[in-house]
Amino acid sequence: MSNPGNIYFDFIEQELTAERARMSSLDSRSASIVASSVTLAGLIGIGGALASPGVIRQNVVSSILLTCAIGAFVCASLLGILSGRRRLLKAISDETLKDMISDQHWTDSEELAQRAVAFVKVQTICSIRASNANRGKILTAALIAQIAALALVASYASARILL
Repeated sequence: MSNPGNIYFDFIEQELTAERARMSSLDSRSASIVASSVTLAGLIGIGGALASPGVIRQNVVSSILLTCAIGAFVCASLLGILSGRRRLLKAISDETLKDMISDQHWTDSEELAQRAVAFVKVQTICSIRASNANRGKILTAALIAQIAALALVASYASARILL
């Protein structure tokens, strides 16, 4: 019969791999939010200012909508940057790493060593999960800001046509 610890160890390793992949995915999404929001804010700002400055000054509603849209894109960009920022993760201490290779522990049984490594990996998983959950919330707020900005751009276009 095999050691049940091997089953747990393999499962823990899979969970750690999944959380690291999720962290990488959040990094990509954050970068996408920042890039798209900054680009759109810049294009809309420049386009709105250059297209017909007199109309924007005369039409207060359009001017407010355009300004709010650019502000929402800037907000989405800032939230994307915040979401992309790496958090401090709980990591194994240098002392614990050194203890693992000390004479006292180097001769531990395979099961004891496997349990110690599993414990460290579980701590890492919990730390990454907490960070990913927080980053996910911030990224959701960034997406909401970006959707609001797009709605404001659509409102701006409608106001330009109707007013």
